[in-house]
Amino acid sequence: MTWKTLKGLLSAVGIGGGGRRNRGVREAIEACTQAVALAEAGLSPESPCIDARNEASGARHVLVLGGEEGFSHEVMDYAVGFAARMGYRVAALSVFNVPLAASVNDRFYADMVLEFEKTAREAGDEFAARARERGVALVHHIRLGDPDGAVKEVCAEVGCVDFIISEPSLDEGTVAGETGPVIPVYAMAAAA
Repeated sequence: MTWKTLKGLLSAVGIGGGGRRNRGVREAIEACTQAVALAEAGLSPESPCIDARNEASGARHVLVLGGEEGFSHEVMDYAVGFAARMGYRVAALSVFNVPLAASVNDRFYADMVLEFEKTAREAGDEFAARARERGVALVHHIRLGDPDGAVKEVCAEVGCVDFIISEPSLDEGTVAGETGPVIPVYAMAAAA
């Protein structure tokens, strides 16, 4: 990268001559970091693929996978903050993994499904309220069946899903840190 290229990128994001003035130190550092990353990738700040809110093919999403218990407050807050910072929408997914021995005619199973759907709707409403407070769009999906199949189905339905956030209890490899649970975030690989 040449000095001229870096100087132009820094100017475009408001650092150096000609940009916005009186920016905070943190904002300036973030803009500088982004400018360097873009330059290393051979992109410019005007590239349409950089800002998810300007993507021509539609909005980008972060998928939040919840289980039978709904969504924890930590995961909801983290996901909404993540989506707000990145300019993403949230696709929340509540999945009830149907037991193999369950039958649609089984009364016990039917009661479990009804209870799950009630809990999922309440959790989705709370999640949507938190997202609205931060100005983040959220759509809630409720599915019965295999969680992997449900994730694939919702990803196909909403379009561009770049990240999946799950409850720590859904990922056996996570442990609680000193400041609370470690929230798993997975980046989706682009199809070849």
